[in-house]
Amino acid sequence: MIRFTLILSAALLLSAGVVVAQQPVPRILPPEYSRIVLLGDSITDGLTYQLLLEQALMEAGFQKPVLMNAGVGGDTAKGMGERVERDVLSRNPTTVLLSCGINDAREVAPADFRESVVSIIEQLRAKNVRIILLQPSMVRPFDFSKVDRTKLSPEQIEDLEANEAEAPVVLGRLTGYRIILRQLAKQYSLPLADIDGAMQKVYANGVDQWEDDGTHLSFAGYRTMVRAVLDALNLPDIAVPAVAKIHPAPGIFKQWQVRALPENSVALDEKSIAEVRFDGDWQKLILPMPKVQDHWYWEQARQRGVALDLNQTFKASIFWASTTFDIKKPQSLYLNTGASVSSVWLRKTGEAWKPVWKNPGGALGWHATPRVRLDFTPGEYSLLAETGSQFFISLTTDDAM
Repeated sequence: MIRFTLILSAALLLSAGVVVAQQPVPRILPPEYSRIVLLGDSITDGLTYQLLLEQALMEAGFQKPVLMNAGVGGDTAKGMGERVERDVLSRNPTTVLLSCGINDAREVAPADFRESVVSIIEQLRAKNVRIILLQPSMVRPFDFSKVDRTKLSPEQIEDLEANEAEAPVVLGRLTGYRIILRQLAKQYSLPLADIDGAMQKVYANGVDQWEDDGTHLSFAGYRTMVRAVLDALNLPDIAVPAVAKIHPAPGIFKQWQVRALPENSVALDEKSIAEVRFDGDWQKLILPMPKVQDHWYWEQARQRGVALDLNQTFKASIFWASTTFDIKKPQSLYLNTGASVSSVWLRKTGEAWKPVWKNPGGALGWHATPRVRLDFTPGEYSLLAETGSQFFISLTTDDAM
């Protein structure tokens, strides 16, 4: 009866000349792409490639994909292999996009690079995780002969000559890595995203795709990278966004109190945190911060809710940052930390502070990681973080960050 009534109502509306809007049915990614981990170095850690990939898929009509960042700035293939269990398999991925090689190129012989990549592949295959290999990105070509050395100091000339001597070695290794990745893709029947080839074509058309260091990607470079990734995902019909649409990250806290600390401050412990008082030198901080950043990348971070440049605002380098929030029902949430957070403490009103996260040191990445599951009961809570001049903290209902 209900179904008949709905059909009849729609028919009456149409007969009356009323247009019934049809809600588009979201496209669904294949099951193998239901949970994707992005494993890489700083080019992954910086989030831009993840955000652009997500935006491209959603603008093409797909439901929001589950993309999880496991990039760590400065990491090598060997380092990535050593954290597969902690940063990748712990998040139950169906597919891993593996981007490595740039940091290896200064020191790692091609044979050792191959061994490290094979280790990653074998660890993931043992858990039936699909793998897509990404070629190392192209490095900006540089003609050392065109540098006017008469305008350089002796120290600058020394650095230039060191880079000039090293460049052929680095570029040679990258070429070797790309050959190895093609061979491994064929050996294991893996898709291969040809980042370098795509960047070469765009560069041939006169488009610069790098930041000043010639290695990290500009927004144009990330667009090229995402194009190659979409092709490797067998989604060549999906367009790469020309403009990023950045929104505040899910679960951020917008209102904070920040207190600048002396340089010789000692890290909090169970005894000292009990003595913290929220009066006097605490100052209000609203996220996203109102000051627009000059550089596109830092503006992206600002819009997502990263606290930036606290050292300039508050004239210090160490801070406490605190916020309060209410929990209405029993639930589990994930704590996400990023940038220069060193510890996070939590208390329910009327109870003692408890440490919920402490930076263990080592390779964590600049983006929000690791995720800590916290169980809450209804009530008012306070959160206190120890941090440097930049921080990111959120509470989310899932671990997809």
